[in-house]
Amino acid sequence: MEEKVLLIDDEREFVFLLEGVLRKEGYAVVTAYDGEEGLDKAKIEKPDIIICDITMPKKDGYGVLKDIRQGPGKNTPFVMLSGIDEFKKIEEAYDYEADFYISKPVEMPILLRSVRVLLDVARNRKTSEGGQDEKAQR
Repeated sequence: MEEKVLLIDDEREFVFLLEGVLRKEGYAVVTAYDGEEGLDKAKIEKPDIIICDITMPKKDGYGVLKDIRQGPGKNTPFVMLSGIDEFKKIEEAYDYEADFYISKPVEMPILLRSVRVLLDVARNRKTSEGGQDEKAQR
């Protein structure tokens, strides 16, 4: 089964580019162009991992992450993306429990490696906890 990536970013060209790269790597990709749409799609699609920009209309990436961590997808791996490469912003992302922070412009090999590692960790955590995979329960 393909693992599902939810990509939330208001830069449509970047979304189109990253969606193509992720699909080529074998992932199913769901896209959203603002934080509110991203949260709606997270509830419906139940992605295996979320990649989210910080600066977006309607709800920023911190708000998305905070809501994800308080909901049923609280254990979903979350990669924060941003053109803001300041320690304070990076620290804030980790304070909200982002699993990884990647600065834009994105180096695709780093992003793809991060996605693979986070998905492997999540899969191993589910296995070691002896619980059924969330998707198997649906």
